Amino acid sequence: MRHNEGFDKEGKEKEFELIVQKNLRKEAFLRVYHSDKEGETAWEEVKKDELAMKVREKSVMK
Repeated sequence: MRHNEGFDKEGKEKEFELIVQKNLRKEAFLRVYHSDKEGETAWEEVKKDELAMKVREKSVMK
């Protein structure tokens, strides 16, 4: 389990925990699906240009 920081689709910073069963690429962008009831329910690796504009604007890796 890893503690991570990210942004919601509105660009608001969030902290979350994510359990994955495989190694992730360093500095990869992940889209994490979250449910208030169940927490993180799924994730997928995405390209930077697939991120919401508000998230891209706040991205550390420009």
